[in-house]
Amino acid sequence: WKLQGKHRQLLPGGWSIKADALDLSNMDFFQRFERTFDPNALRRLPVFLTVTRTVGHQTFNFRLDHEKTFFQPTQNTTSVVVLERQPQVEYRLRPTQLAGSPLYLSAVAEASHFRINRSPTLRGKYSRVDLFPQLSVLVPSLPWFSLTPTLGARATYYTATYTRDRQALADQSLLRRYGTAGLTLTGPSFSRIFATKDTKLKHLIEPRLEYVYVSDPGPQERVPLFDERDGVTVSNRLRWTVASRLFAKTANGTRELGSLEVSQDYSFSQPLTTRYSPRQQSQRGPLGLALHVNPSDNLLLDARASYDAITSKLSSLSLGSILRSQKGYVNVTFFSSFDPRTGNTNSSQLQLFLGSTAEGPWRWQSMVAYDLWKKDLLRQEHTVSYRGSCWAVSVQIRDYRIPPHQLRDYRIMLDLTGIGTLFDIRGGLEAFGK
Repeated sequence: WKLQGKHRQLLPGGWSIKADALDLSNMDFFQRFERTFDPNALRRLPVFLTVTRTVGHQTFNFRLDHEKTFFQPTQNTTSVVVLERQPQVEYRLRPTQLAGSPLYLSAVAEASHFRINRSPTLRGKYSRVDLFPQLSVLVPSLPWFSLTPTLGARATYYTATYTRDRQALADQSLLRRYGTAGLTLTGPSFSRIFATKDTKLKHLIEPRLEYVYVSDPGPQERVPLFDERDGVTVSNRLRWTVASRLFAKTANGTRELGSLEVSQDYSFSQPLTTRYSPRQQSQRGPLGLALHVNPSDNLLLDARASYDAITSKLSSLSLGSILRSQKGYVNVTFFSSFDPRTGNTNSSQLQLFLGSTAEGPWRWQSMVAYDLWKKDLLRQEHTVSYRGSCWAVSVQIRDYRIPPHQLRDYRIMLDLTGIGTLFDIRGGLEAFGK
């Protein structure tokens, strides 16, 4: 059997329900029967229910979930990890001003009961209570300069912990505590306005400093890991950013034509960059550059580069562009990574997405991924569909060549309005693309 579905519903009083389900009675049978690369690449089967209510700055969440994750330690064996929330109750308070003062309070409080089954020995149930309040100060400042300090404290209580070898749960409680601090400084900003007959251009240069501190909570070997709340990264780091932005104001409004940002992290504690042969360390992280150009509503260009802090050589480069029209779109992305010691290329991939718009009965979409470094086609997918007055038909051809799930298949679907999918035919195309 196969269970798959989604449900979204808004209720009176600010309540909302969101539920997703994907579960299979037999993963191996499903992969052989479907004969498509998507299920073969599937490694998670999530089932969850979330009930949410928002009142002003406050949000209440209730969540139940069950998730299976499949691992293949050897070619002929498969292991399954099962994680469940039974349930989770969460309260969130967005930044709220305290009695007209410059102080703003935000908080997250959560109580959960878990069931885990990671191995024959690492299995069982335990609970967790987490409290994380934060206090920020809105410092009076000039329009071109702002300063925002933040202080926080976090306490997490566990009813069970890992054993010393981390292979089982021990019936021993644990209280973990640590503090956080942050400081955001924006400005001084500099701007200049250039006026033409129909347009005003504004060039803005804005520096920004962001400091983040997370204290050491002590040994973490015995903390049971379930989600992002359980992991703590000790930090004493500063990030500087210099942004240059160009805005255009016309009769239709104001929009950003482009921006260029240069940024870098600096650690006051542990090194951020380490190189071997010979061993070298730096407190600085990679130097990042990000260029964003949006000359019109139909054209978008994006370029990003990262330079190594020790060798000053290019370590990664990505380029992207989107071109839209009334009839269709083209999206091209390029990514390449380099060895920061030698400058040699490690990988280089190109992806192309193109298709027609939803206007009219006919629609087509294509996607191609190519490895420029290995000169090898990785994936291609082509879909053609036609929508009538009360029915729709689509034909899809897919070619997936990334090991170990190289598959080629086709899919034909017929949908009837108000009824659903009438038939869904799938099959293999072993000769396609060879």
